[in-house]
Amino acid sequence: MPSFCQSGQWLVVAALHATVVGCGASGGPARVAVRGEVDVGGREAPDGTISFLPLNAGGGPAATTSVKAGRFQFDGKHGPSPGRHRVLVVSAASSKQQRFGADGAAAVGSEQGASPQERWQTEVDVPNETSCELPIHLK
Repeated sequence: MPSFCQSGQWLVVAALHATVVGCGASGGPARVAVRGEVDVGGREAPDGTISFLPLNAGGGPAATTSVKAGRFQFDGKHGPSPGRHRVLVVSAASSKQQRFGADGAAAVGSEQGASPQERWQTEVDVPNETSCELPIHLK
């Protein structure tokens, strides 16, 4: 006869299996394939990341992808959900050469602990469509 501990372990394994199998289903929130250009003050945004953080009452999943050459793209599986979002764009960390001199010492004028990143944010509405072009203009 199996012990209680063994029975408990079996229930945990069964629950995990049901959760993993359930993740493959299409029952999650709708997502939108979104692509677009990102500019800061009319100039191409630096390489980095862009995140869509839902603001609607029902919440929903956040979505993050990279910005390369001022462009971003989400597929329909990983994109944001329809609705109002706060969009956060974060530049990639400055290159090692910008943060450190050629000899590896801290660059002149750099402050210890200072972040080499720049951040911008705005709000946008993601339409309830399967895909869309959504330009992001930042100041």
